[in-house]
Amino acid sequence: MTNGHRVLVVDEIFLIGLDIQRILADSLGCEVVCMDIAEAEKSGISEPYSAIVFDNSLFKSAGDRVKALLTGNPERLLWTTTATVVAGSHHFDPIAAAISKPFDEESIIRLVSEMIFADQGPQSGPDNSST
Repeated sequence: MTNGHRVLVVDEIFLIGLDIQRILADSLGCEVVCMDIAEAEKSGISEPYSAIVFDNSLFKSAGDRVKALLTGNPERLLWTTTATVVAGSHHFDPIAAAISKPFDEESIIRLVSEMIFADQGPQSGPDNSST
């Protein structure tokens, strides 16, 4: 059973995407969909997502629909990258979050949790059910 939130994961290395999918689904109780860039292009990522975890290395090869979705929703976007994250560098939107690979589970859980639960107030996070 999920909490109604949906997260999309697109990574250059599909096995890494599947690992992120498992981590987020187990920790946040939301539906997590993992796909490669070809599938993302084919589907057009038309369904609504509370957060999108997207591998930075795929941005240049992404089509116009995917690029529009990513750049049009920076508050729901978490870039993953093998580079060192520096504010204002590359094509990172200053509003979008970014995390360098390899990252620890707690960091990606925290960043995605902040995105999907931000509009629900302080009692809405996945670990606040007992408060």
